[in-house]
Amino acid sequence: MTTPPEGHPTNPYAPVPPPGSVPPPYGAAPVPSYGDPVGGPGYQPSFPGAPQPPRRGLKGWQVAAIATTTGVLGLAVGIGIGSAGDDDAPAAAPTPIARTEEPSAEPAEDDATEAADDEAAEGAPADEEEGTRSNPYPVGTPVTDGEWEVTLGGPREGWSEIEAENQFNEAPAEGTEFYLVPVTATYLGDETGLPWMDLSVQFVGSDARTYTDSCGVIPGDLMDVDELYEGGVAEGNICVAVPEGADGLWTLSTGWGGNTVFFTAAD
Repeated sequence: MTTPPEGHPTNPYAPVPPPGSVPPPYGAAPVPSYGDPVGGPGYQPSFPGAPQPPRRGLKGWQVAAIATTTGVLGLAVGIGIGSAGDDDAPAAAPTPIARTEEPSAEPAEDDATEAADDEAAEGAPADEEEGTRSNPYPVGTPVTDGEWEVTLGGPREGWSEIEAENQFNEAPAEGTEFYLVPVTATYLGDETGLPWMDLSVQFVGSDARTYTDSCGVIPGDLMDVDELYEGGVAEGNICVAVPEGADGLWTLSTGWGGNTVFFTAAD
């Protein structure tokens, strides 16, 4: 209930004035009207240094959410700008993979030493081994490897003999001839040997090709000789289809992968 000022009669039925219509006592802060914001023009502290009302601010999680959103937007804008720049720039060609060249480890030879070696080689006497392709044995020369002693006889063209030996033999192809080579072989080993298995006779033509084709059924075939013991002697023929005229050398090999020697039938 509002107390009337002194000297005025009290009317219990007088209307109550609305807030703010009655001026405050001297020195008191005015009462804000309905709807005035706190801290607005209707609000003043009652005395200097009075505490200010708290201001509404953002909470910590709200600040973090705003910062995160801002960072994501900035990153997206940066990626977009970078991508646009990459589209305009030409793509760099991949670096080819290449083999690494190793430096040569061979030391350079002294010119004087090299010249001396050349002079010594030129002055050396020629002592070439017999039985090689460049220095063949004459046909008829007996040779041995310690297990076999072999002599090749003079090769001869033998189609007439081969044709007579078996009527089913086929003639040599055009440009080719059948050559028979007589072989005499003595076994010198401690066990036994088969001449047709241990010995191989072939022809190397002047065209540097090796010829090994057989001729069919031949007279006196070396393959007809059976196993020999020490001191046994086998005699027989072998036949090779060679270029017409047999221009070349004959070879004899002993054993599997054994040594090979060359023979010439030229006079």
